Amino acid sequence: MEMRFIKVSFVLLVCAVMSFQVYAAETFGFMRITSNSPENVAGQLFVTVSDAGNNEVSFRFTNNVGIASSITDVYFDNRGGLLDESADPVMTIASSDGAAFSVLATPGSLPSQNPVGFDTTQGLSADSDSPGTSANGVDGAIEWLTLTLTLSPNFSYNDVINALNSTTHDLWVGLHVQSIGSTGNSDGYVNLPSYVIPAPGAVLLAGLGTTMVGVLRRRR
Repeated sequence: MEMRFIKVSFVLLVCAVMSFQVYAAETFGFMRITSNSPENVAGQLFVTVSDAGNNEVSFRFTNNVGIASSITDVYFDNRGGLLDESADPVMTIASSDGAAFSVLATPGSLPSQNPVGFDTTQGLSADSDSPGTSANGVDGAIEWLTLTLTLSPNFSYNDVINALNSTTHDLWVGLHVQSIGSTGNSDGYVNLPSYVIPAPGAVLLAGLGTTMVGVLRRRR
């Protein structure tokens, strides 16, 4: 009777977990496309792309500062049309304390984008507010910027991830990073292919499964 109760309770708990929407997340690094600064901060720049639900996708930018630097501009190359450029608003912005951004970056295109073939989609950009452009950028390890955009009809979150990973760059993200290191120069960066962060619900279910196996073994 006790064993049956444990099994039923486990099933009910799994059902409760599955009743919540589980959204995936995938993190991308960046590579430098210019060499204005003697220091390359690519290893500390990341964007985590998440399924935001409601046909939206979010891009959360972080700068794991070791070398002083500030993410001040974000650009999208939407050549595959995955993001809805006619959405109103075209993107929503959220940021941590210490960061302040607005839609439409200045300059309007990723600096030095042409050699790598990056083509900024006009209207799909954001930059840190002035005055204090670098100070209002993402310039600390605990700071972040999240841009949430609407998917075009017939496209999904998985399509976005595939496009960001593709060699044809159907979707590409560019960064303008300023105030780098000792010289204070700036450089451009574009995203690299990703590595996966498990969805929270998947981690929870895995933990529940491990716990259940342990309980059943102890009962035998």
